[in-house]
Amino acid sequence: MQLSMGNAGRTLSDGNTSWNSAAAPALDNWNAVVARMQFGKVMNSAAAVSSGDHVNSMAFASTNFGQSFGSNTLAVTTYWMSGSNMTEADILFNNNQSWDSYRGPLRSGVYDVQRVALHESGHALGLAHSSLSTAIMYAYINNSYQLTADDINGAQSLYGAATASPTPTPSPTATPIATPTATPTATPTATPTATPTATPTATPVSNPSVTLSVSPTSLRSGGIATFTVSASAPVTSNLTVNFRMGGNAIQGSAYSLSSQQFTIPAGSQSASVTLNVLSVGKRSKSATMSLLAGAAYTVSFPSSASVSMRR
Repeated sequence: MQLSMGNAGRTLSDGNTSWNSAAAPALDNWNAVVARMQFGKVMNSAAAVSSGDHVNSMAFASTNFGQSFGSNTLAVTTYWMSGSNMTEADILFNNNQSWDSYRGPLRSGVYDVQRVALHESGHALGLAHSSLSTAIMYAYINNSYQLTADDINGAQSLYGAATASPTPTPSPTATPIATPTATPTATPTATPTATPTATPTATPVSNPSVTLSVSPTSLRSGGIATFTVSASAPVTSNLTVNFRMGGNAIQGSAYSLSSQQFTIPAGSQSASVTLNVLSVGKRSKSATMSLLAGAAYTVSFPSSASVSMRR
């Protein structure tokens, strides 16, 4: 992971003076609990941050690669996929938000960069959101600042357990300080990690994350498959989710789609687009749908799905 977050320009609450140093322990925490994958770190990288360059990057930005974060988003993880394989994950922190680095309960109006990095790097591992409200991988930021058993179990299901799986412990800090007792407040995060917490306050609500599935995955001529996009929570207004098609099957000759985008109705959590096989020809073909990033939602894993077609 290329860390390009820069200097804080002040001493943060945990004693760090660099955003990179404050966020780096998030990667170490995941490394400590999994076996078959390890985050590497390029500290204080000066290389350009771009999407689609096959380099994993973590940085502050004013937009998500040209698309607005919106006022409710803390950070976004953008995936690049090749089939079912993740080839790149870029984590961008919204520099329009107020940031610090601290442990303990959430503080009003200022967000802990390390726990957001812990959440977003979980997405970079391939983890989706957890339904457990105290987990780091919950869709909304909360008072947790270290990996929970739920987070660890999810990561180990993908990569196996480290030789000695440690019990989650607080992330190391540069200078131990007394944990503040500020009243927990709502706050955003996510892949967008945005959110409210237990104490009712005027706080932003996160954008939903979306995933993609298809059934069935194998068709003959005349067959129909259904691609389904699912949101992490019911949407409050109609949500349009865009996608692109790939594979060696040509849309219009080998197959047709019922729509060129998904629209999740307000109050719902999913929407579907059907693929109808028209003519396959002598050789088998495939069509792959991949979700595209959007300002009103975050693309989470899995973000692509494929259908094979034969005569």
